[in-house]
Amino acid sequence: MGNQQSHTGGDLSFDLSSPATPFTQPTGPDGLKIGKIMFIEGEALSYGKKDHFQINFDADDKQRDVVFHYDVRFWKDDRTIVMNSKLGKWQGEERVQNNFQQKQPFRIDVQIAPEGFIISTDKGLPYTFRYRIKPDKVAQIKIEGQVKINRIFYGYPPTSSPLKHDAIQSPPNPTYQAPPSVTSGSMYGGSIASTPSSDGYSAPGFTGGLAAHPVYGGMYIGRQIVISGTPSGQFNIDLNGQPGNIALHISVRFNENAVVRNSLRANHWEHEERQGGHFPFVRNQPFQMQILCDHSGYKIAINGQHYADFFHRIEASTVQSVATAGDLSGATVQIF
Repeated sequence: MGNQQSHTGGDLSFDLSSPATPFTQPTGPDGLKIGKIMFIEGEALSYGKKDHFQINFDADDKQRDVVFHYDVRFWKDDRTIVMNSKLGKWQGEERVQNNFQQKQPFRIDVQIAPEGFIISTDKGLPYTFRYRIKPDKVAQIKIEGQVKINRIFYGYPPTSSPLKHDAIQSPPNPTYQAPPSVTSGSMYGGSIASTPSSDGYSAPGFTGGLAAHPVYGGMYIGRQIVISGTPSGQFNIDLNGQPGNIALHISVRFNENAVVRNSLRANHWEHEERQGGHFPFVRNQPFQMQILCDHSGYKIAINGQHYADFFHRIEASTVQSVATAGDLSGATVQIF
């Protein structure tokens, strides 16, 4: 992959391999644009007791004001990720656990969303840092500290071909954190026609009925869906694509103590996956399920704990809606 950069008419995009650290990239007069993403693939280095690296979206080249500060610390007395902004002086910190490992590869995705920066990593679930300064005020991107950058991309989300299931090795399970700003996701409502079930019953036969929530723009790396509710019996969650296609079908079956995953292609079910931890659902007890899209597939967490991975079989960008069906009350779906 060669280095590519475009900065025409103030619309910046770039895709760089192995740039030097510290890394500085001016953004131009338009700053960072809502709808674009930045991702960094690299490795945290190890030199001493105060190792850290940071990503800054600066409002000026003197760093008098900082729109977003992301500091990954490996300190003995402070192993956290600190997020903040600076308006002449530093504002209130927001902290999450640091699950990165030194001398191990990582990936960080930053989505420039309408409400804030959504930061996703391959070590945990997304975190929303709400804007204190608008992203169009960013004058430069700066990355420095004990870090090696293998690749950095900024632009509109790239699309990719469907990944072959048998060609990918399962990534390590991440350590999940319940996202502290989970309520910041957009809430959608609606209805959709029924879809045949992989185990022979029809979704409209469930007492809970069937509801679908649009997924505008499809799924992409770093995007997360959070489903909450209280089950009284069997229920399904489907990431629906074009008619006759389901990118991810999750069937929670109390009679089998199983969480079955599958996909539907051209109205034909593909092979089921059942491996996972213990059956995490209890009748009439609320749950939260998080579905995180990454480069290889979907990571599924239940009640804050990683449960299973499901490799992409159908292009994630074709997902049009997420549907819930079955014996599920008080269901809410949040997408961010």
